Amino acid sequence: MLARSFEQLEITPLTDLFPDVNINERTIVIEQIIEGLGITPIVRFGVPGGGFMEPNRIRSMSAQPAVVREDDFIDQALINQLRKPGTVNQAWSPEELVQRRVQQLINRHARVKDLFRSKALLGGINYVDPRSGVSVDVSTNIPPHNFFTYAGYNATVASGGNVYIGQTAYQAAQAFSNDKGRTEALFFTSTDQRAGVKWTDPYADIIRCIRLLKQYLYKTNKNRFTEIIMSSDLMTIIMENNYIKNLMGIASIQVLNQQTSTVAGNAAVGASVGSIPATYITLGVGGDITSIGGLKVRLMDGLYRDPVTNEIQTFWPSNQIAIVAPRAMQDANASLGFTYHASGESPDGAPGLFMRVSGMTEPPAPTGRVMQLGDSFLPVAVYPHWICVVNVCDPTDLTTQIILQANLNYGTF
Repeated sequence: MLARSFEQLEITPLTDLFPDVNINERTIVIEQIIEGLGITPIVRFGVPGGGFMEPNRIRSMSAQPAVVREDDFIDQALINQLRKPGTVNQAWSPEELVQRRVQQLINRHARVKDLFRSKALLGGINYVDPRSGVSVDVSTNIPPHNFFTYAGYNATVASGGNVYIGQTAYQAAQAFSNDKGRTEALFFTSTDQRAGVKWTDPYADIIRCIRLLKQYLYKTNKNRFTEIIMSSDLMTIIMENNYIKNLMGIASIQVLNQQTSTVAGNAAVGASVGSIPATYITLGVGGDITSIGGLKVRLMDGLYRDPVTNEIQTFWPSNQIAIVAPRAMQDANASLGFTYHASGESPDGAPGLFMRVSGMTEPPAPTGRVMQLGDSFLPVAVYPHWICVVNVCDPTDLTTQIILQANLNYGTF
């Protein structure tokens, strides 16, 4: 009960996208739905309608959940110490000590869940635990048309070569290879008429890119995509974008016009900067961007320590974003996905989190007790076509633009 009370408090950035659900099964049956857009027939008064509602198209597959288990030994000498670490004489009751150790177990458990939720949003869970050698490999089945990259194209074009939007020529910001069946690099343009422009470019038209992606995803997947997930590293660079700074009131329109006109060689392009509605971004406390291009921003900055190398890793790749639809626009009860907790190793057979405690250890072991926390779960996207993954730059682009790289391995724990 103590562990589950902490579990309810561990609300993370992805909890509501994959809410926890207990199921009395050992194997998880993943049913992914492609919803129809049928409408109710019009009938004559008193005459049968002549049919039933068509069923949803459902893709079904089975998967084994991730079985997690961890022990913690509490020795009697520690309990008898009765002094809180870092203090001179502040009492630390055994109850507080046990509570803190259970909370640490829950925190570690929550990191695993968010790591897997992140991977599910990026295409699939593919993880091998180096300590046990046990692997979890489950594809999210995001459709190929929901993956984008800033340089994707359907022809081979040299850097500086011309590509077209209608009759308007754009210069390729870099060489395009014939690796995509569509001209998606034209989503990633700049104000000086370049295509295949990374979001780290100060003149990248990020707002236009988001608007085009939103409309494409709506028409293709029949739903409104309302949220964007990214790292704070990427958001830091986005806030250095010239248009974004103008919308935030950091740069004056006159100065920005001069900069853009110089690069574009066209004063009309610069003059258009001031016409962008301020509603394209909203700001929260402290001036941070809370929505951009009509998409609510979720910053995913979870960290975990690699169990073998001891190096700190991030859950979310800094150069990628995910644009998602948490709900169906025409059915608020339809949710993107769930975190299914299956029946695992719990002594009472119930699904979900369990804890058990050993009796007092026997000599010659030190006096104490062992606590064990376990679970069996798997995050699942019920509507995988409500997820879009975009490579907006290369990881090295962020490392050069942020100037000073944080020492992730400082303060490891």
